[in-house]
Amino acid sequence: MKDILKTIESFEGIIGALLGVIITLILTQVLKNWGGIKTYVLEWKVDFFKPDGYGGRDTSFIDEASSASLYLNIEIYNGSEMPKILRDIKFSFYNEKLFLFSVNPNDESTARISAGARRSDPLLNINIPPKQIVTYELSNYLSGHNLELFKEATTASIEMREHNNKLIKFKLF
Repeated sequence: MKDILKTIESFEGIIGALLGVIITLILTQVLKNWGGIKTYVLEWKVDFFKPDGYGGRDTSFIDEASSASLYLNIEIYNGSEMPKILRDIKFSFYNEKLFLFSVNPNDESTARISAGARRSDPLLNINIPPKQIVTYELSNYLSGHNLELFKEATTASIEMREHNNKLIKFKLF
């Protein structure tokens, strides 16, 4: 036992230096990942349309609507020192706590007019550099069965998953 203690005493400085380096590396990595994703809704609107002889018109009455257009302008801030990725982005609708349906939003930055119709690509993922904020304009169009379910919705949210599959959920109404 005395031999073991003498051996440890002779390497005391080396052991202390190694422990200090290891603890510093671990704390540095933890601090780099410190900080999370923050979301800010800049604008959220729903426009309702009802048919007429000229391709449809706005209406303020949800019961008259045959379609609806969803629009969300959102800022997302990455508070950590590591890049973050968000996946599985969707608008989700609930009646109280009962899930009704969800739709994937389209990225308005890819919008174009083709053959007289406005089109945009679905938003598949968002890459956010460290300590930066990104702005996205998202949209979708509801009709038919989804519109009927939307009329029953009491809450809506935007939902995304982080790289570690953690759900980020932000209430819209």
